[in-house]
Amino acid sequence: MKVMTLLSAAMMLSAAVSVSNAEEILIDEQSYAAIAYSPSTQNVGYAYNGRTRQEAEQAALRFCKADDAKVVTWVNFGFCAIAIGDDGAWGAAASYGVGSTNVDAANAAIKECQKHTSTSVRLRIVMSSDGQHVHIPQ
Repeated sequence: MKVMTLLSAAMMLSAAVSVSNAEEILIDEQSYAAIAYSPSTQNVGYAYNGRTRQEAEQAALRFCKADDAKVVTWVNFGFCAIAIGDDGAWGAAASYGVGSTNVDAANAAIKECQKHTSTSVRLRIVMSSDGQHVHIPQ
């Protein structure tokens, strides 16, 4: 296990992120997470703490519960996130390895979604590959 940085959800998308306010967590280096998305239903399925990429992806697809669901991101030893626009456009991203953060994954997903829509964008989930951190904004 290596140390990863977990920044509070309140710090996401702030102009200046202070790492001194960060909490460090140990993420299992052998853990995988995946996120699946259905454009027709806007359902999101996710899985974490898989022992393989395939295991995490299959579980995410199963939990998405939609025929058109597809895996939009996966991660090993890090964080992954998806953001969705009001029109159903989506963006997904991952941040992995030593020094990765939940904020990096969340911000990258939001920025990717903004490339595909002019509507409002909201983060749907950001999580660590081993499930220690799962944040689903309300």
